[in-house]
Amino acid sequence: MLLAGCGAAAPPGLPGDAMVATGNEGGVFVTIGRELARAVPVADGTVSVVRTDGSVANLVRLTGGSADVGFSLADTAEAAFGGTGPFEAPQPVCALARLYDSYVQVVVRADSGVTRFDGLRGRRIAIGSAESGSALVANRLLDAAGLVPGRDVRTVHADLAAATAALEAGGIDAMIWLGGLPTAAVADLAARVPLALVDLDGVTTALDDRYDDVYRPSTVPASVYGTPAPVRTLSITNYLMASTAMPPDEVRAWLGALFSERVAGSHREAERLNPRTAIGTGSIPLCAGAAEAYRELGRGDR
Repeated sequence: MLLAGCGAAAPPGLPGDAMVATGNEGGVFVTIGRELARAVPVADGTVSVVRTDGSVANLVRLTGGSADVGFSLADTAEAAFGGTGPFEAPQPVCALARLYDSYVQVVVRADSGVTRFDGLRGRRIAIGSAESGSALVANRLLDAAGLVPGRDVRTVHADLAAATAALEAGGIDAMIWLGGLPTAAVADLAARVPLALVDLDGVTTALDDRYDDVYRPSTVPASVYGTPAPVRTLSITNYLMASTAMPPDEVRAWLGALFSERVAGSHREAERLNPRTAIGTGSIPLCAGAAEAYRELGRGDR
């Protein structure tokens, strides 16, 4: 859906160079971010894309001024907004849009014998890059299960490519990943090595009690990776974020680009973007000017 269409006013262009921080989580951030950078109008300059470790790194860039917009998992965004977890103080961030959901995927080889999360005791686990949303969730899962890194489990930081390679080679016993379904790299590995997903029943309640419905009980269907049965897990919303210093005209320009036909055609998750749901950003406040932009999007939809 185009903001500059069906009677809506044309969105203003950005005044100069800009940067989109995509992370490297499942490739969806990268794919959508690349087309978002191409779709946003720029009066004088260019829009670049930077791939980072993930959600934490993206939010640090936003507050530090080295990126204009960035993708983040909802739990990481809430930690930044509240000044908890990896953030020592509340960060000046706001939400442009609610996007799609990522799913916690605790992946092991099918012959590992691990079926429940507490069965990871004594195992080597890849938990994502150091500044990724995957690492934040992995550490929360381990804490909820009473598994202490360095004592009960051995954790290593590794991005998706390194983690899948290590799992295939036997260098690790499990990987904890957040991404859309299916995650291409996991599906490719499943085509070579029989895999299983670890059931998170029992851990989900503890996380839900601690983090106010940020995590929602969900299911990975058996058909996604060819597992014997559906597996209970958690899903987490993703947001497109910005600094609270972003002017309303720039907010409107980014939202016009986000709901453009170009971005919609970039990925099946982008096809599902809808202003009616994108405006619901939970406890993270919308950026200044976003509510007006969504009203224009609504008028253009009629």
